[in-house]
Amino acid sequence: AIVYQDSGYSGKNTQRPAFSQLMDDIQAGKIKRVFCYRLDRISRSVLDFSLLWKEFDANEVEFTSITESFDTNSPMGRAMVIIIMTFAQLERETIVSRYTANRYARSNSGVWAGGKAPYGFHIVKQLVNGKNQSVLEPVPDKLETVLWMFSEYSNGIYSLYSLAKFLNQKGIPHDGKNKYWSAQNV
Repeated sequence: AIVYQDSGYSGKNTQRPAFSQLMDDIQAGKIKRVFCYRLDRISRSVLDFSLLWKEFDANEVEFTSITESFDTNSPMGRAMVIIIMTFAQLERETIVSRYTANRYARSNSGVWAGGKAPYGFHIVKQLVNGKNQSVLEPVPDKLETVLWMFSEYSNGIYSLYSLAKFLNQKGIPHDGKNKYWSAQNV
């Protein structure tokens, strides 16, 4: 038995290294039966799973979910697969929606929504609405550069790319792993 495991990857899409290898091996005729722990571990998209199911059929590959018992050779079993996949996709979309709503709520209350602090700021803990929360605080020696970048970009004087080029030419280092500016990190 060969184990195809994508640790650290979500089932939200099929762009995963071990999953890609599994599909290559199926197309090469090396696999005749696929076992998975649960359907949502292989995919959380009804469309992706439907395409995967067609690929299994085309290559005469049997499919078994260990924790969900249904016969995929029967019409009722195939219908159950689609129902389970629909709920897996709903769960994924609900999680994304909650996460997005939480980030908006945090930022609207003056709290840092998460991630690395942008250039010219650092993250500090501060009491907000009775809770110790992360907020952005300006770094005084970088504030002039931040204000200049904002002004030049918002007035249409520079594009993000031309701002990055200018900052690199002036030797103003970026805080990230790459000390050089790009349109993305401006």
